[in-house]
Amino acid sequence: MKTKNNMFLICIMFLILFLGIIFGGIIQENFRIKYRINIYRIFSFSNSEPFGEWGNSRTTGGGVSKKINLQNEINKLESIGYLSGSQAPSANENIIFYNKEKSYNGLNLWTSGHAPVAYLMDMNGKLLHTWMLNITDVWSRFKLLKGLGADEYFRRVHLFENGDLLVIFEGKGIVKINKDSKVIWEKQNGAHHDLFVNDSGQIYLLTRKAHIVEKVRSDMPILEDFITVLDENGNEIKKVSILKMFYNSDYASLLKSFRINERANRDIFHTNTIEMLDGAFSNKANWLQKGNVLLSILGMSMLCVVNLEQEKVVWAQTGFWYAQHEPVLLDNGNMLLFDNQGISKDNARVVEYNPFTLSVEWSYAGTKDIPLHSWKLGSSARLKNGNTLISETIHGRVLELTSDKKIVWEFINPNKAGENEEFVAYIPELIRLDPDFPTDWL
Repeated sequence: MKTKNNMFLICIMFLILFLGIIFGGIIQENFRIKYRINIYRIFSFSNSEPFGEWGNSRTTGGGVSKKINLQNEINKLESIGYLSGSQAPSANENIIFYNKEKSYNGLNLWTSGHAPVAYLMDMNGKLLHTWMLNITDVWSRFKLLKGLGADEYFRRVHLFENGDLLVIFEGKGIVKINKDSKVIWEKQNGAHHDLFVNDSGQIYLLTRKAHIVEKVRSDMPILEDFITVLDENGNEIKKVSILKMFYNSDYASLLKSFRINERANRDIFHTNTIEMLDGAFSNKANWLQKGNVLLSILGMSMLCVVNLEQEKVVWAQTGFWYAQHEPVLLDNGNMLLFDNQGISKDNARVVEYNPFTLSVEWSYAGTKDIPLHSWKLGSSARLKNGNTLISETIHGRVLELTSDKKIVWEFINPNKAGENEEFVAYIPELIRLDPDFPTDWL
């Protein structure tokens, strides 16, 4: 009789445990994003270090990012995860400095590494609008990947004048949502890192596929990058392999520099930026023709330009930079880029240089006390008044500088974690909108 009773009690215990797991999962799904509660911290290795990837806050003396590697081999290739979060941002307290007279005053669109969310705020830090979308509300199959990071943030966004937003879920796909975060259309196509919308509404984005490419390696898959063009409704117009465009060009010999091993380097290109050229300087060089596309290939520390009609690389360049992001051709014909590790892994810089002579025309590497530091990600943009906007991603910090390197606006991500708020969520990018950007949809 005792044995039967014991077995009955054991069964009841297992049933309660099972129901607890199911109920806990439901709670996590429903409340994790809405309230930005750091549910995953209960599984952290310490009470003070958040689960996932965060950077040290500049406001607490941080200088080196912290990382707990939780991704398996495939997810390392396909995504960068920024897990968990803290509280929603509040106005003003995270604007460290603001010189209204010398800043380029417009609204700020930014994303945060703690959650799949995008914010629109004014120069004083006042929150005007929020978009929020869980990847499992778009593609339910990714429920299996909860806690691995790819579904925890918006890697890149683009805002339309009516409040619609394009969102890239890193390595998974692209979604268009309206101002109320309702899905308009979605495309699960391996979109990653960056996108560009032309004047006709066509969307140029980076996509990728993990598979065997015989020319590169026949015994294991690599990540092959593509340029994919969509119409305004998300329908695919064109898709071209970047690898193929190298093989079709005079720059094919550069592929001999591939270093492919059993793990990290199978993401052979890790293309991270796509920009369309407007033809402003096509009289200087053929590669600057209108419609050509500028790419940043981190895996080779290389910039290149491709002609999509000819499907080939027409220009490529390496230089003083290393593991770079966000190259853009400026109105004066120079190139601006975020040089993550050209100085060292502990000191990044933003550089304006002449692409014909490689001469540096302007640069900013921070100060002696606070060097610029983002060994991965990071972005920079030249504003219309000549100032430069810099997203120091891993420290959740954004700076606006004048041409003489004076800080006129500084912002820190309010989403922090740790006992003393020593960890801050990444800011993949903050975009400064023009002062006349329409806001009647707000």
